[in-house]
Amino acid sequence: MTVLARLLTLSIRLLASGGSKLLIMLLVTTPGAFAQGHFKNYFEKKFPQDTVDIHSGMFTTYTHSDKYYWEIPVKLFGADILVTKTALKAAAQAERPTDGLYGFANDMVEEGVIRFVKSGNRIDCLEVFNGISNTPKDSELTSLYRQKNNSGRYLSIPILEEKPEAVLIDVSNLLNQETLFTGLALRHGRDFNISICHPEFSSILEIGSNREDILFIRSQRAYEPSRIPSEIPNAMNVRELTMWQIGTALTLLPRTPLSFRKWDPRVEYFSNTYQKCDNNIYTTTIKVAKRWRLEPRPEDFERYEAGELVVPIKPIIFYVDRQTPEYLRQAFIEAVDSWQKAFEQAGFKNAIKGEMMPAHKSDPEFSIDDPRISIISYNVSPRMNARGGIITDPRSGEILSGRVSIFHSFLDLIQQWYYCQCAQVDPRIHEEIIPDTLLARIAKFVVTHEVGHSLGLCHNFIGSSAYTVEQLRTPDFVAKYGTTPSIMDYTRFNYIAQPEDKMDSKLLSPNVGIYDCFAIEWGYRYYRHHANSDSLLKEWVTQQQEQRELRFANNSGIDPEVQSEDLSNDLLAANALGIENLKYMKSNEPLWRSGEWANRQIWINRQSWMEIQYNNFLTQAILYIGGINTLTQQPIPIRKQLDAIEFINKYAFSSPEWLFGNHRRTSSFYQEIIRSLIQRCEYVQNSSERYPNNTISIKEYITVLHQTIFDRHQTDRSREILQEVFCKSVLDAMKNSDSQYMKMLWRCELENILDEARQKHFNPQHGQRITDYIKFCMGK
Repeated sequence: MTVLARLLTLSIRLLASGGSKLLIMLLVTTPGAFAQGHFKNYFEKKFPQDTVDIHSGMFTTYTHSDKYYWEIPVKLFGADILVTKTALKAAAQAERPTDGLYGFANDMVEEGVIRFVKSGNRIDCLEVFNGISNTPKDSELTSLYRQKNNSGRYLSIPILEEKPEAVLIDVSNLLNQETLFTGLALRHGRDFNISICHPEFSSILEIGSNREDILFIRSQRAYEPSRIPSEIPNAMNVRELTMWQIGTALTLLPRTPLSFRKWDPRVEYFSNTYQKCDNNIYTTTIKVAKRWRLEPRPEDFERYEAGELVVPIKPIIFYVDRQTPEYLRQAFIEAVDSWQKAFEQAGFKNAIKGEMMPAHKSDPEFSIDDPRISIISYNVSPRMNARGGIITDPRSGEILSGRVSIFHSFLDLIQQWYYCQCAQVDPRIHEEIIPDTLLARIAKFVVTHEVGHSLGLCHNFIGSSAYTVEQLRTPDFVAKYGTTPSIMDYTRFNYIAQPEDKMDSKLLSPNVGIYDCFAIEWGYRYYRHHANSDSLLKEWVTQQQEQRELRFANNSGIDPEVQSEDLSNDLLAANALGIENLKYMKSNEPLWRSGEWANRQIWINRQSWMEIQYNNFLTQAILYIGGINTLTQQPIPIRKQLDAIEFINKYAFSSPEWLFGNHRRTSSFYQEIIRSLIQRCEYVQNSSERYPNNTISIKEYITVLHQTIFDRHQTDRSREILQEVFCKSVLDAMKNSDSQYMKMLWRCELENILDEARQKHFNPQHGQRITDYIKFCMGK
């Protein structure tokens, strides 16, 4: 059928009583003309001389001036309908909420599930409570609970006219005011930085759809910002309205929800928790993984179960925003396609792919406010970030679509990461403007990671600690296994690679790894008979846990092998190489730094990011102190904790002016490091109480810190600054500690320092400064 036929508008002129005429416009947007218009006679009588438009969709909509009426089919009474909102056009804002991740075009949010139910001569709109287990084996108790507690009435509307096929209701107030069906501010005001809606500047722009399972309501809304931009002079009196175009979609959910897949903490997916109503008093809730409905065609069941790859009924398609710069588009498409190998491990071929978003004229049925369409949006924003969101069926956790947002300034972020971690092996990053081909390649891994979130996967912070330093310096190994078993870790680039390793630059970025494929197989392996699928999967995961690369762990802040932006199973050796790389880049600065203004700005940014990277390398090492191995639930070996302190001594305490350039900036740096080391006292104390014979005690830790910082062989000015900073930090710790025991230990440490000063272990002037400061603060 041609586009012309789909957009055909039929004008029907009907003679009304008294010789007057009613013009009813039947807007048909799809073949079949399913906008039946069962209530045309009602409007002939009500508006005998006016025009009434009829719009097709899940509900036939009649519009007259600013009045709106819905014809609700009887067959849809009690049906579950998902309500979503999309910012079709977003307001430019000087300031956004703290995280700055929402408020852009294409952003979609869920409002919940509703039902329309006939109650006497009214239609009740019910908000459905979806916290109850919804399985094929629901008990009678579950059904009873759902009947009595499953819904809350949002509103009740009188029936204007009723027929066997449908009822007619007036929804003008529902659509013209700030409600669940049109407004953003009621539930998402903080995220979008909006508050009060001004109806005088708001209106319905379009209503209808070309399908019977969805209805679009597109409106223009005027909102006051929830916060006044701080940079506006005299901002106390400024609240200019922000204008938005909002697309609300009412989407008919599948009559049969997706079968539950019981959540497993060893392969962590985003999840929903449901209440169980049965006779098992020990299991009151069930946690369910959020995942897509990926199923073989019925005719392919036997081939699938025999191990043959099959095409799913409905493949996953991500559409790349046409606002994306040309040079990034193919990289974004490839980022989606890179997940295909993971789905092949689950038994599906061609299960996921990336495509460019179709132009509106080429596919008028494509709608970005359709919650079943997945989009990778490109947002112009100073926010250096990206996010992977999902829209789900709350009844089951089924993922209906993915919404990935890429913020333009993330390109600057990944350039800085790449420079700080790979400039020693890829000289192209030294240029003022790096090639588009390189930027696209390093951007690809960020999009791949965010698509992983949109497939349901959580961060796996243990992934990047699976391989050895030697393996990550071996091109053949990296080409086969990648830099990490999981791109869902917060790993960046291969900063371990050295020039002599001759590592191809294509191998420096992470990609979909062995854990990712394992996790996708767990989530998407299809079981025709669901009764025992959870037990089969649980047993399978248990067997796979012997392979370290397939393990999962959250970042708890206590395990040095489970943290962000780390690499290899020997973090101290890896980070030593990373710091040597920074020194190499700093020493070669004259080769590319010039006096031009633009170049100076690039250098300032790169200098700042080198300092950030340097701090990351050090704070990652500090996590060994008082750390616990999350897999074995044992303390980090004492030798490894002492090695971490020596690492800090070598790479932080020994004249870091090579990076900072002057003593003033070195002092600020020392304050951060010493603060972090003192904060580890709590972890050391907890660990020593739990494992008194297997880890370093708090007294031993303070003693080692003292011996390291007050090393008599280190007497330069940088070391003196370090010692002065340490004394001040100990005084602060003693003052602020809630533990009398820790106060006593810190007081003893200060007395030891005063003793050494009296014994002239320090330069006289330096010793006098320390003595005077400590005595003054202690009131001596």
